[in-house]
Amino acid sequence: MSTFLRWVKNCFDNVVDPEKDVEITELTQLLHDGINKQKRAFVLAEAIGDRPYKYAHLDQAKVNVYQKLLTRAWADGRVQSSELEILAWVSKCLELPDTMLRAINLEIARPRFAEALAKAMDDGEITTAEAAALEGIAKAGGMPLQQFVKEFFHSQGEKFLRGIFAAAVADNHSVEDALEQMVATAAKLGLSRDVVLKAIQPQAVRYVEHTLADAKEDDVLTPEEETTVQQLIRTFKLPDDVQQYVINELQELRLITDIRVGKLPSRPAPQGINLKAGELVHYHGQAVWKCQRLLKSGPATVAHEGLLTITDSRMIFSSATCSEAFNFASIISHDFSHGVIEIQRKGKPTQRFVCIEGSGVPGAIFGSALRMANQLLTNQDESRRSRHISRDVRQRVWQRYSGRCAECDATSYLEFDHIVPVAKGGSNSDVNVQLLCRGCNSKKSDMI
Repeated sequence: MSTFLRWVKNCFDNVVDPEKDVEITELTQLLHDGINKQKRAFVLAEAIGDRPYKYAHLDQAKVNVYQKLLTRAWADGRVQSSELEILAWVSKCLELPDTMLRAINLEIARPRFAEALAKAMDDGEITTAEAAALEGIAKAGGMPLQQFVKEFFHSQGEKFLRGIFAAAVADNHSVEDALEQMVATAAKLGLSRDVVLKAIQPQAVRYVEHTLADAKEDDVLTPEEETTVQQLIRTFKLPDDVQQYVINELQELRLITDIRVGKLPSRPAPQGINLKAGELVHYHGQAVWKCQRLLKSGPATVAHEGLLTITDSRMIFSSATCSEAFNFASIISHDFSHGVIEIQRKGKPTQRFVCIEGSGVPGAIFGSALRMANQLLTNQDESRRSRHISRDVRQRVWQRYSGRCAECDATSYLEFDHIVPVAKGGSNSDVNVQLLCRGCNSKKSDMI
């Protein structure tokens, strides 16, 4: 019920039934005095007599009397067997319905149980004495321990376990140790591992996200960080959608890590993009070019939707409305963040490219490709570093053979070939590279 509706209801009750509180107080005192004086001879109907009352007011008076006696019984932190007998007799005399009696007992016993359980779990182990104390509280709550535990965890147990888990992690306990400690303790209360995992799932998800964020902070994924996150996924049995999200983030971070150290991905030449001979394509995807123009009235920004291609020597933006190529040599400053690349050329306004995929991969590719072009980074891909023929060498070889196969003069299906294979010590220089068609290259491979 909303705050406004409660306010309206309270106002209505006070207008319609202004004597409510007075009558409940009088009935409560009447029942209390009757029990004290008549004791075992107490009869509800005789105690009320001919006094007029409203049924709702009498029910509340019964609850007030029972709650007062129950609170007094809990004063020393536990309810004795003799006190339980008296409470059972009082509830019978007051003709309290079982459902109402159960709710009252739970309401009073629940905070005591939570306090005792917290103390018992403080050291991660429930002793025999602590288990007996918990069982006594459950009995005072009107049910066996396992049933009480289920009732307790149904209402606030998940919050309780999350708090215990968070406290254990805050005390520098490993999450695995904290979980196993909780599982072992919960088992003594009749709770399964799955119940514990479900209870602490929100806290576990936040912990995994925190660990992942720490790993992403420097855009470098170490083997230790990856192992830790993977282990957390398995330990907590996270929901499928959360697992997939974390795995995808790890894959992207692993790719960015490789790119930053010089392992740039290569892809086939995109259709429709005019590339130079031997130009390598590292990225091709949808982007928005936020093009700044310096007008007489001041700078203006126009957005063009198109395709951004990043090669080993330049950026190419192609669009139906505006296309342009930006050579790395002309870029005097740059910046890139998650999904956004900014470049500054001499005498030109800043240009911004927003990549639609929204990941950090395009920016990382741009940064590493630019550093390689400026000879500030070397290629760390072992397979390409040993066999890769530079663009300059490929251009010279192409010109030397006039774009024809060195063996049969074919002009199609041409491939660059190492005359002396790299595996046998051959270099990547132009004196050891020739142009062969696919057929001649296959014949040569069969003869080696």
